[in-house]
Amino acid sequence: MQIPPSSLPEEGTAIPPRAEAAGLAGQIAVTGRRLDPKYAPLFIPAIMAVAMSFVMSLVQTIVRIGFVPNLISAWLTSFAIGVIVAIPTAILVAPHAQRLVGHLTGVPPRSQPENRR
Repeated sequence: MQIPPSSLPEEGTAIPPRAEAAGLAGQIAVTGRRLDPKYAPLFIPAIMAVAMSFVMSLVQTIVRIGFVPNLISAWLTSFAIGVIVAIPTAILVAPHAQRLVGHLTGVPPRSQPENRR
């Protein structure tokens, strides 16, 4: 399957034309198909929170109600609630956890890049 030429980024631009047309030009910095690395401290704990909520909500739902016909519905409801709580919690707790691990192991924290805002 070939990508239509209109969806390919124009030469020398960092924002794909469709993103610009949708009004996303100033909101998300896109390099090719990648997001700006400055968002990594938010994405790493968010992805971990989604993965953990996915598995833990399934296990807890099975333990609570067993393998019943409405298991999927109950699980997805539990998962949705868990993700809403888990993502902000993980984003807030991650820096403190990294600092604690640094103190416990004696590994110094990573230095921040100079151009970071």
